[in-house]
Amino acid sequence: MTVREMLPRAVMIVGLLAPALMVGGALGTKNGVWGFQTGFQFVFTGAFAAAAVLVLGLAVLVFGLRAGRTAEALPIGVGLAGCVIVLAVLGWQFRLATSLPRIHDVSTDRGDPPAFSAVARLRGETANPLEYTEAVAQLQSKAYPELETMRSALSTGESFDRAVRVAEGLGWRIVNEDPGAGLVEAVDTTFWFGFDDDVVIRVRATAGGSLVDLRSASRVGESDLGANAARIEGFMRRFEESGQD
Repeated sequence: MTVREMLPRAVMIVGLLAPALMVGGALGTKNGVWGFQTGFQFVFTGAFAAAAVLVLGLAVLVFGLRAGRTAEALPIGVGLAGCVIVLAVLGWQFRLATSLPRIHDVSTDRGDPPAFSAVARLRGETANPLEYTEAVAQLQSKAYPELETMRSALSTGESFDRAVRVAEGLGWRIVNEDPGAGLVEAVDTTFWFGFDDDVVIRVRATAGGSLVDLRSASRVGESDLGANAARIEGFMRRFEESGQD
């Protein structure tokens, strides 16, 4: 088999291998096969391969069609599709990384964020610090101004019970329930890499009802790519919707 004949097949194989490296790197990290640094290396390798093969594949496709070798279009097209998927996913991630603040700790109460207790002991020595600074508060305020304390007409006990049910319904692992202090602590594991992000819910009494605050913090990474804010928004939406059942 000549090099010319091998190129379409090579484009297809590498084009399929690139997304497999991304998925394999993430799932390997999630299942404890290797650390997240190794998982990221799989992803970066897949991205590099996808970028290189995309350029090569397009050139091979153009020359092949000009020469009338239409049978080469299918394997090359399959390979190019795999490359485009990889680069589109990473491009979306890059857009998030460059458009969102580099924070990994988000709270609905920026002046008095709920404090972690039981969860803090699970984070490990290498985890991100749990210091919610004024600088973080300012960055969050600009990026997620809609994240504010929820005001509910429910009593503190009713809000607490609903918060627990909502957290469980979202698949969070409850690690601490303290009705007296109005605190619920939980861990939410991300789908792909299996990162553990920590959440604390605080319920306090107010005139005519209760105040519900959330704080979500990632254990690793400078930027959460908006994951913590999205997690809080999802909880708030589910909390409000559960009152309409």
